[in-house]
Amino acid sequence: MPETSRARCRALYRLAVLVAGIFVLVGLTALPASAHHPELTAQANCDGTITYTATAWRSTDGPGRENPDVRIQVSVDGGAWTEIGHGSFAAASYAFSGTWDAGTPYPSSVRIRAYAAGAWGDHSPGGQTTTAIDVATPTGCTPTSVTEPTASITHDCTGYDVTLDNTASTTTVTYTVTVNGTSQQHTVAAGKTTHVTGPVTEDTDTTIRVTATNTTLAEKTFHTDCTPTPVTIPTALVTADCSTLTAALDNTASNVATTYTILRYPAASGDPVEQQVTLPAGATRTLTWPASQIDRLVVKAPGMTPVSASSDCDTDEPTTPQDPDTPTAPDTPTLPAAPTAPEPPAADVITTVLHHTAPKTVHHIVRPSATQPRCRLG
Repeated sequence: MPETSRARCRALYRLAVLVAGIFVLVGLTALPASAHHPELTAQANCDGTITYTATAWRSTDGPGRENPDVRIQVSVDGGAWTEIGHGSFAAASYAFSGTWDAGTPYPSSVRIRAYAAGAWGDHSPGGQTTTAIDVATPTGCTPTSVTEPTASITHDCTGYDVTLDNTASTTTVTYTVTVNGTSQQHTVAAGKTTHVTGPVTEDTDTTIRVTATNTTLAEKTFHTDCTPTPVTIPTALVTADCSTLTAALDNTASNVATTYTILRYPAASGDPVEQQVTLPAGATRTLTWPASQIDRLVVKAPGMTPVSASSDCDTDEPTTPQDPDTPTAPDTPTLPAAPTAPEPPAADVITTVLHHTAPKTVHHIVRPSATQPRCRLG
């Protein structure tokens, strides 16, 4: 063989060995990517339910396809990956399936993947993850109607309030509200809320029942007792001076009205004038009268001690004090009564009383009769 032919053959041989080596290297590099990994399919239906199936990598090596812990994860609207299910690869199917409710309305984006968390049956390590799948929003679906009405009942001393809530429904709902046996129907549009209100009667029972879609949504019986226990604590302050008499009435401590009785005694003598003043609970009032017309004022009220005041501004005539240096004339002593002398028989008696500063001396002069001798008594 000529030398040139041998050189050409040697070159072709080297080229063939090089190409074979490249193919071997490519095969060895690609082998881990295609072996020991999960595969996944998924799709969503019109009610937002996603159905998935995870399958072990394709191989004739049974143990090499087995894995006891394979997890399914989702990411909604670009959020973090969250586990929604798990299973295992075992003979004979080396696959498992499941579902997950994405909800309605369907999210803008749902991505799903499978993660081989366990080691494979041929002792190869796990940790492989499938390429994430975008689960598209289902199309051509007829919207599913949702009817979920709710109701609640509240009450106070002013009345009752029934809330008809249809915000969770996609359809209009007709409610029936029955109050003490009388029923009324109320239609509430989808996504809306309305209120039914009414009065209550003191010291009576009220029964309210709400139904819709042949279901009792709320029912309540309550007793109205809103009359407070009467509290009567009236007070009054009566004052007087030389010009005015004042009555300050205060009912702020009471929760019911109080009637005050006011007695006005005139400056001149006479019967008092009676006046009644009623104050609502929590009220005050001040009344005044001139002292020239009223001498005394009295205020009474239930549960209160009467209070009064007088305008006493009269003064006596002033007296001139006695000068201590001026002598005082002595009092004239009272003389004792003169004794009565016995009347002489048949004689005229003339009695003379002499007044002196000394005790009285009484002299009796007896005029004798013609038949008796004259004599003088000394």
